[in-house]
Amino acid sequence: MVDSDGRLPRFSRFEYILDLLSTVHDGGAEGTELAAVQKALSDRKESFEQVKLLAVGKRKSVNRGVEGTEELTRECLSFAVKSGLVSVDVSSHGRLTLTDLGRELLAASKKNEVSGTFIERIASLYLSSYRRASGVLLAILGREGGQVDIPDTRHGGRLTPEQIEEILGVRCDAVSLISFRLLLDQARLVNWFTFTEGDGRLMWRIYATCKIFDVSDPQHRGEGVLSFRSQGRTVTIKMNQTSIEEFEDAAWSEYMKLTDNYEDIPVYYWQLRSPVCYGLRISDSTYDSLLLAMKDSRRFRFSWSSGSMPSSEAKGNLLKNLPPMAADGYHMVYVSMSRRKTG
Repeated sequence: MVDSDGRLPRFSRFEYILDLLSTVHDGGAEGTELAAVQKALSDRKESFEQVKLLAVGKRKSVNRGVEGTEELTRECLSFAVKSGLVSVDVSSHGRLTLTDLGRELLAASKKNEVSGTFIERIASLYLSSYRRASGVLLAILGREGGQVDIPDTRHGGRLTPEQIEEILGVRCDAVSLISFRLLLDQARLVNWFTFTEGDGRLMWRIYATCKIFDVSDPQHRGEGVLSFRSQGRTVTIKMNQTSIEEFEDAAWSEYMKLTDNYEDIPVYYWQLRSPVCYGLRISDSTYDSLLLAMKDSRRFRFSWSSGSMPSSEAKGNLLKNLPPMAADGYHMVYVSMSRRKTG
């Protein structure tokens, strides 16, 4: 199993844990074999790949079976056991059963879909179970501007844990940092984008989209708030939010920059999302909800067109990069804005 002070479990989406819990639950009191879990995770991985292919206009089926999912299964099971969601019965050939906590968490989800409550609870478990994960988040929150720039060396030799510690102040290996970034992005606790330095180096900028709050303050309880244990203390954080007026002003300002102050010029959805999220320190999902709400704005007209994303804009083929899906079953590719006339 992955030690709490060692590398972090290497999976990239919390849907995998939902599928693991659902599959183990289906096994009932007799328990579930590991092969059934691996099949469920393989199916989920295949569905993710299919979503990404369809987004760029490819209709090719993936269908790789369980091949290559052994490590994914081990990593997800490691997390589930360490966080107290699943128990392994050695006496019955390692069959898996849900704990009370696992059943409680599964009840907070929707069928085959992760709910906001599910993600908040599982993110809390992730941060409580792995000191390194909570240490990295707290280190980012403690830095000026709540952000850190990390060289992207995937194609030129990975950063060593010592190099990351020198930058961040927390020892962490490069692959663990990637998993952390993707999971906490989904949990709306961090966001990130890539940029190129003047010397040509590709960088990640990881920034916090949450703040630490006093747990005794009643206004900071409820939705978008989670707590976790770190070094013997309870830390409570709240996801950043913004008013619709502030959001509209930020979106309009960035849109004007992209179009050289022209209205009704289509721009790529993600070209607008990235700078607005960074300026307001909000998550992609918060941005998506607020932008769609602009269709009812009294100050601005907002429109979009859907279709297939250009392959050149897929940005590493990550689920993070996909815009929301329109009613026609295609992703929103272009957006445009104009100011409503008054008087």
